[in-house]
Amino acid sequence: LISMKKVLSLALGLVLSIGSYSIAAEQRGSIERKTNYVQVKNASGWESADAGTSLFVGSSLRTGPRSVAEIKYDDGSMTRVGSRSNLVINDRKINIKRGYIWGKVDKNKTKGLKIFTATAIASITGTEFFVEVNSDKSTTITVLEGSIEVEGKAGKILVTQGTYSTVDADGVASNPNAFDVAKVIERYAEVAKM
Repeated sequence: LISMKKVLSLALGLVLSIGSYSIAAEQRGSIERKTNYVQVKNASGWESADAGTSLFVGSSLRTGPRSVAEIKYDDGSMTRVGSRSNLVINDRKINIKRGYIWGKVDKNKTKGLKIFTATAIASITGTEFFVEVNSDKSTTITVLEGSIEVEGKAGKILVTQGTYSTVDADGVASNPNAFDVAKVIERYAEVAKM
């Protein structure tokens, strides 16, 4: 005979696994366009992605060399993921492990978006921006329109339109500096001009 404790343990395990599956199955957006090598990892593993591929809470996405993916989220926000990037999509949160993204968020249509990297958290409510995880593990946040609150281990700063800040590997954010728009667009041309 199976003990009551074991039955309760099995039942709890089943409820938790069903609950976590239903959370993972919540769709957050889809790939609108892509160029070259783009893969998505869902419950069944890494698969080649095309326009129309759905993205769920917990989905991972990676791009190869000279590859870009444009993602449209369920609230109308949009991001473009650049070459050699790797990120995870959660509920109104994106965790960039490597690479960079461009994004446009309409504050009238969304509750906001948070972008996490190893050194920073960018809180976005209505803006156009680039966030890049650099090879030295620092994070650069560039704001084309609006403003972004950036939090590192050493505190918070506000990065406003026409400026950028770099959060170093220790979590210390630089003071915002002005940038040359043409140079920024040239640097991120593959996602800016998709």
